[in-house]
Amino acid sequence: MDNTSGIRVGVHGFKTILDWFSRITLFQLTEIVLCFLFTRASLFEVLRPFGLALYCAAQFTGPAKILAAVSLMMGNLIYSGSYEALRQLSALLIFELVIHFQRLNGHAKPTPLNRSVTLGLTVLVTGLVKGIIQGFHVYDLVASLLCSAFAFSASVLIQPALIQRVDMKAGQLSRSGRLTAAKAILLCLVVISLKDLFISELDLSSIMAGLMVILFARSKGSAYGACMGACVGFVLTMYRIPGSMELPGMYALAGAAAGIPFKRRIFTVSLWTTVILFFTGLSILNGDMILGYYSVMVSGVIFLFIPPKALKYMSEYLAGPLSQKALEDEAGKRASLEASDRLYILGKALSRVSRDLQEFLSEETGDERTMSESVMEIVADRVCRRCPLCERCWGTNFIKTYKLVEKALSNLKTDETGMLEIPGWFRASCTRNEKFVESLGMAFTIYKAEKLWRARLNDARERIAEQAGIISGSIMSIARSIVEHRSRDYEIEESFLETAAGMGIPVADIRIGSESGSRISADLVCEGIHRINMDLLDNTVKSFLGSQMVRVGEMRRDMLGYSVLRYMNKPRFRTITGVARLSMEKSPVSGDSFTFFINGSGFHISAISDGTGSGNKAERYSKSTIQMLEYLMDEGVDLAFAIKLIRMYLGIKGDREPLATLDTCAINLLDGSLKFYKLGAAPSYIRNVSGISEITGTGLDGELNSVEVETAVPKIAEGDFVIMVSDGVYNAFCNNGQTALQKFISSIDTMNPQQMADMILTESTLRGKGVRDDMTVLVTRLW
Repeated sequence: MDNTSGIRVGVHGFKTILDWFSRITLFQLTEIVLCFLFTRASLFEVLRPFGLALYCAAQFTGPAKILAAVSLMMGNLIYSGSYEALRQLSALLIFELVIHFQRLNGHAKPTPLNRSVTLGLTVLVTGLVKGIIQGFHVYDLVASLLCSAFAFSASVLIQPALIQRVDMKAGQLSRSGRLTAAKAILLCLVVISLKDLFISELDLSSIMAGLMVILFARSKGSAYGACMGACVGFVLTMYRIPGSMELPGMYALAGAAAGIPFKRRIFTVSLWTTVILFFTGLSILNGDMILGYYSVMVSGVIFLFIPPKALKYMSEYLAGPLSQKALEDEAGKRASLEASDRLYILGKALSRVSRDLQEFLSEETGDERTMSESVMEIVADRVCRRCPLCERCWGTNFIKTYKLVEKALSNLKTDETGMLEIPGWFRASCTRNEKFVESLGMAFTIYKAEKLWRARLNDARERIAEQAGIISGSIMSIARSIVEHRSRDYEIEESFLETAAGMGIPVADIRIGSESGSRISADLVCEGIHRINMDLLDNTVKSFLGSQMVRVGEMRRDMLGYSVLRYMNKPRFRTITGVARLSMEKSPVSGDSFTFFINGSGFHISAISDGTGSGNKAERYSKSTIQMLEYLMDEGVDLAFAIKLIRMYLGIKGDREPLATLDTCAINLLDGSLKFYKLGAAPSYIRNVSGISEITGTGLDGELNSVEVETAVPKIAEGDFVIMVSDGVYNAFCNNGQTALQKFISSIDTMNPQQMADMILTESTLRGKGVRDDMTVLVTRLW
């Protein structure tokens, strides 16, 4: 009977223990696993504060606290060693004792900040004690301070992400910026903890990083996906220097692409894989292959096979349950379409630049000398020039000698010793045949080395490593522009779309841009532009946005083939431009090209390009530069970014050997502000009532040092002039290093920009004693 009672008590006690541990939720179990995993994460392979930080932030209770402590102990024994395991166990016990005594003394429940402070002090004390036991050094003090600081900061930062959803207040889950940042930091710590863990040569940290970015992007959108990708990429880069500096750009671009809204996951994974393959190709061209790229692609495959329920749970944890109104949902969709359109514009711009680069490289390849010409030139210079029969061979019998040497080069053979054989017919024709063949072998070796380096140079030109930086920077710029605060009135936009639909105007979307609360522009995306009554559309826009709204710029098409119309406030200023130009003496064409136009953003753009060299080649380079600028402006590319793309094209031979110079001026017709972008160009001048201002760059010796200059007079007014000249005009006015152009402009007594341009050109020809270089003058006046 006693035995039976004992068995019952034992069974009852076992059930009690099981019931006690059954209170652990799935969320707490995940946190316990992370405690074990975070013991792997370290800084400098010395500091391991993240496991304790997670334990503190999670605020475990009951059986979960016991399992968390055990997992910490086991992890430290496996990955850190017995000394570190003992130190962290001591810190954990002291931390719990301090919290317990605070409660016994009647204090309120410690706040997360109080717990973090207590943990930091505990880690500091135990670290110092450990150093004293092992032999105290300054290193122990520094390590203890750093470990304490990281434990405190990590605990504070990730604490919001460890609150269970049922314990959160309404609206706290998805709308807190701190909560989103906490989740991002927690995910980065998970990635760090998986470092150096592989399955079939696949890096688990890369797989987890890719999976987190995809989930984050799909839940929060392209902007958050790009930011999360940049953060994860930066963290991975810090642990993989020097071989992974492109990771932030890759993850940012892939996150932005994965954030584009699609109902089916296959499209998201396709965009993700496309971006990874692009960077994989760049790494192969650079001569090194990063295996982590394959691991990142695997994360896309894993994402496809995540069960819908699990995917929904993870997405809700990252983004929170949707609780927006229908109007905000629709506005978010349209914002995503706008982001897609911007990415499309970027792709078209890069495609145009790549095409021009390819055309240049094909022309350069066609201009290369043949092997026979190169070798023959070297041999003739080293051997034949010193031969008494040189005049007879290369003067009187040039064609015969040329064909004779070319025949010898076309059938080169070596003897048993590896030396070039001398054909019998060549011995009879050349008196210095042995010396000739010896030099021939040396010249052929030089030619092969030169050809090898030329091939490598062309390969480097084709890859243009800075493209990756431009792409990453532009994508991040787009992500920032999407998440920045824009005071768009979505109710007016929705009302306009309803009104347009009722009037039979096929408008698919409207995007009203604003600055300082004043509407300045509106982009209308229209279907079937030929079916639209433009007068009716103009009047409808004015009725909603104000009578000062006018249609500006040329129409462009977005990625879906819709026409995009730009409306903006009526410009305050107008411009009139005078042009004068002359080509160099004895040259049928001018190496200078120019343009001036008003773009869709209300800027008057003026530009002069001077091609390197003279004649047709100089004209082709300058004309291509101007056409590229016009194309990028027509497609809606930002001017500053367009200048960067053009600079990349012009510098394909190197910054000290540009294809052409470019001088660009942008005048804001709304307020009169202006900016100059100079790529190796001559100075420009501003003439107003206060005098003459000279705008100079830093690349007047031909270097492509792009400068963005805001004038000393921040804004120009009605009646002011902007004078731009090519270097032919500027050099004509130079005398002993001093230019008289500025003084001459101030002496001109006319308000007609065409007359001013003609007078400057005429004076430059007189001072230069003729047209020794191509000359171009652009004079723009505001009125």
